[in-house]
Amino acid sequence: MTNVQGHRLMSPRFVAAVAASAAFVVSSPAHASNPLEYPDNGSASFSRGGAWLATANEPIATHYNPAALAIQGSGVSIEQNLAFDKVCYDRRGPDGQEETASDGLQYLPACNTRSGFPSAVPSMSIAFRVSDKLGIGLAVVPPSTYVIAENSFPSTKLGYNTVTKQYQQVPAPYRYQLLEQQSTILFPTVSVGYELLKNFRVGVGFISGIASINTTVGGVATENSDVTADHAYEDGFTQLKTKDLFMPGVVVGIHWSPASVIDVAAWGRYISPIDSTQGEFTLSKNAYASSADPAFSVPNPICRQGQACQSNSNVQVPYRFGNDTFRHFVFPIPPEVRLGLRYHQPRHGQAKAKAPALTVGTDAPKRDPLHEDVFDVEVDGSYTFNEAANTIEIRFDERNGQGTQPVFPGYVPPNADRWNGFKNSIGVRLGGQYNVIQDKFAVRAGTWLETQAQQPEWLQISYVAALRGGFGGGVVFRQDFIDISFGFQHQWSAGLDNHGHGLMRGTTTAGTNPDGTDPNINKEPPGVTAATRQQYRTYHTVNDGRITQSANVFTLGGTIHF
Repeated sequence: MTNVQGHRLMSPRFVAAVAASAAFVVSSPAHASNPLEYPDNGSASFSRGGAWLATANEPIATHYNPAALAIQGSGVSIEQNLAFDKVCYDRRGPDGQEETASDGLQYLPACNTRSGFPSAVPSMSIAFRVSDKLGIGLAVVPPSTYVIAENSFPSTKLGYNTVTKQYQQVPAPYRYQLLEQQSTILFPTVSVGYELLKNFRVGVGFISGIASINTTVGGVATENSDVTADHAYEDGFTQLKTKDLFMPGVVVGIHWSPASVIDVAAWGRYISPIDSTQGEFTLSKNAYASSADPAFSVPNPICRQGQACQSNSNVQVPYRFGNDTFRHFVFPIPPEVRLGLRYHQPRHGQAKAKAPALTVGTDAPKRDPLHEDVFDVEVDGSYTFNEAANTIEIRFDERNGQGTQPVFPGYVPPNADRWNGFKNSIGVRLGGQYNVIQDKFAVRAGTWLETQAQQPEWLQISYVAALRGGFGGGVVFRQDFIDISFGFQHQWSAGLDNHGHGLMRGTTTAGTNPDGTDPNINKEPPGVTAATRQQYRTYHTVNDGRITQSANVFTLGGTIHF
């Protein structure tokens, strides 16, 4: 096949691929909830349990190992993960009993309400083989995480009223941890891979991250030092919106083939924190009905009448603030490194052959396991620096440690930092592919395991960073120049249990002294970390108990070769 013929074939494929990719990016923004990921974006990698670092034969290697761009063919991939995620929180005290709020309402185990509704995490990537030794790529990937769909964690859940002795809706036991998380995070990546020496490739990619944060959490107006449990009559809701349209980062990769059947790979990623000094937030009081509904079984409606709201205890009274009060938001993203080792068994006489569907364009050999191998197996190891993301910084206007914006009672907290209690984690991934029919059909399988990444004393529903793992598999079909992939994983978690001894405290609008005196003194002591802060925090902890999680995740992907 001549180069002229190759270019005639490439043109319609290339136009179709780019058009599909553009429509995908415009219509399907990816929502992400946290930086603790599971393996992995990309249907091939996902179906192999994430053991794909040294295989890296599809365009999404632009982000996950750019060195491999130097040996793969040109193409466009569109991928989609669909996760059915179930998270359950059981709030219990040190005695092992269900915790009871100060108004006589008892919490019961509460799960996310949309566990039967899949959350979609899409990605798109393009690779172009420039020459025998050089490849370039563009990818738009989100963190590979579970999405928190709207109203997954509503503000009321089924509980028990110890006064009326009846089951009813009560304020949700997790409301001081999270209510809504509708944030969007994307990692657009431009990379280059080059064969520096024979069979030794290096790659580097630049990330220009994008983040739009939209989160809602419950809080307390004020409380005295003798209050040891939640009290819904002082509750409020706070919604924070901010964005960072440029989070620079880098991925680096190495891909080495020391023997005809062995590949070795290494990869690292660093992305700067989400960092914003512009934002808006709305703080409301009277979150739950009180005098009209002593059971607090429904949230109050939001008042729309300005000052007339202040004397009405049966509506939510909103206080809205913008850039004049908002000062700083910082959300770190943990760095990560990986190592991979792959063995592949070539078909007799096919080790360096080119698949007919992939001969378009440059005549350089192209990595194509479905054509050239009988099977392969890979093992990868990872280390994630989660401790780097322990403090989420949330700052508002202050005056010598005192809030400047009054909300009755008290002020907007100058410091609303949150501590995550993360630990660095180690992961192992094992997977492979068996090519049943050359150039037509293959099956994949894999499993993975990652160590606990959060201290149980700091558990929260935003992310269940327990000992966790998964197993599953998938298939790939090829028709002419198109590969279609399907995959599935069941993902399990050992859960976290602090046996009623949580350390997270809810936020308040009235400051407190660390020694428990005078809850109305609005002074932030100097040098206090997010983990030990007590000013503008509840006296009691709000994350006692245990949390469990499991998920069934499906993937669908397509790659167009040109």
